[in-house]
Amino acid sequence: MIGGTWLLCLLINSYMFMYVCQLKYNNKLRATVFNDSALCDYVAWFGDFVKNSILVCIFMVIDILTILKVREIRLFSMNNNNKNNESISEREKRFLKQTISQGTIFLIQLITWFLIDNITSNQVVIFLLSGYAFLAIHVFDG
Repeated sequence: MIGGTWLLCLLINSYMFMYVCQLKYNNKLRATVFNDSALCDYVAWFGDFVKNSILVCIFMVIDILTILKVREIRLFSMNNNNKNNESISEREKRFLKQTISQGTIFLIQLITWFLIDNITSNQVVIFLLSGYAFLAIHVFDG
């Protein structure tokens, strides 16, 4: 079932992005954009922006719940001493900070990528807040 789902999604997405909503380079915006049609705008908005924003928020919540559950289990364990609890607690804090910062940076990148052309027509601002932000998110994430 999982393989069938992947195959179905691959076929549908391949058809959509190869024939219906092709990505093309726009010289005016200096960015890659979908064809200019209502369907492609709909696909870009809900297929990219909304879906990815929801997924990032879900992952952040799951990570936070995981940390809380680990902390709860650890507190009930009688085998840990205080020094071990502090080191695990620091690791949890770093993990939580990393998770929240990665999710926040990715959401900011999504917002700037999809909404910047509605805010300004300045070429430099569009480049910095769309293309540059897209590349920076992958550098900061690593």
